[in-house]
Amino acid sequence: MALALTGCQVQTPPPSPQPPATMAIQPAHPPFAVIVPERLRNSDQFTVIGADWPPDSMITLELRQLSSADLLTINLGRVRADALGRFRFKGIVPPIATPGDWSLVAHGSDTAQIISTPFTVAGNSATMRPVTTGTATLLPGMTKTPPGTTVTSTPTVIATKPVIATRAATATKTPVVVTATPIVISAWRGTYFNNITLSGAPVLVRNDNAIGFDWGYGSPDPAVHPDNFSVRWTRQMTLDQGAYRITLRMDDAARVWVDGKVVLNAWRVGGLRRAATTITLKKGRHDVRVDYLERTGVAAIQFTMERVGVPGATPSPTATATVSVTPTPSQTVTPTLTAVPLPTESTPTPQP
Repeated sequence: MALALTGCQVQTPPPSPQPPATMAIQPAHPPFAVIVPERLRNSDQFTVIGADWPPDSMITLELRQLSSADLLTINLGRVRADALGRFRFKGIVPPIATPGDWSLVAHGSDTAQIISTPFTVAGNSATMRPVTTGTATLLPGMTKTPPGTTVTSTPTVIATKPVIATRAATATKTPVVVTATPIVISAWRGTYFNNITLSGAPVLVRNDNAIGFDWGYGSPDPAVHPDNFSVRWTRQMTLDQGAYRITLRMDDAARVWVDGKVVLNAWRVGGLRRAATTITLKKGRHDVRVDYLERTGVAAIQFTMERVGVPGATPSPTATATVSVTPTPSQTVTPTLTAVPLPTESTPTPQP
């Protein structure tokens, strides 16, 4: 009877698994950095490639030794990500890097953004010379697999979360700081900013032989945004006494400073146009500075400065000629166009 009743009981299905109360949301594209190649020797060149970092953020790069009791850290320096969160860094393995297992560590300002990528520093290149056995090329320590043998490989486990690297408390070696090659300025010092106020840390500093650029809808460099950027060019010139004609051709805005004073001001948003003036200078060294601003659309700037008059001589017609605005075939000048002054540049203040 008990057996009959047991057989008639309704079986209750097991409860379905419930989802956890909270689920951690992982970023769709966490930042990463890789080193190429993954096997290096002393004085070998390498490249670090990164992506999915915060746009325009600064990333610190380090090499850390993993196969030693004393953790050796080599500071490679800092690199800035571009507007899409990407960066590329080239370096050389310093002689202090001993053979063994190493790790490339990249970290941003956020402590959670620390990425560790393993690589190997090999020993002397002579110990890595291939050994030829028959038709197969083997490295020392490798054996030739007989025909018909099934080779079982161990799957590689890829971490899904960034590896947080910590500094060892017992580290006693002094980090080696690899510095960048100094910039040699022989003409104009061009300082480029990813803003319209010529402020903050520049994203690019380089030597420009002349101020004559037509970037179209592009940008001066991959580090510079195609719109809403500004440039400051500075240099010292040794000039004879006389009158000098200064001419600007720009889209959008530009102005010229000589010895700390604005001598030609076309600092307003507008299409492609020209502006010119004539000034008299004494013989000697003079500080010349050209500021440029690009809002949107076409980016172009051209600066010229030429001597047109000698003290005591009769001025030539070109010294007093008026330079008119001549639009290009693709430009239309509208008489009712109102200039839009920049909020932070309404009253130019001479700067040293």
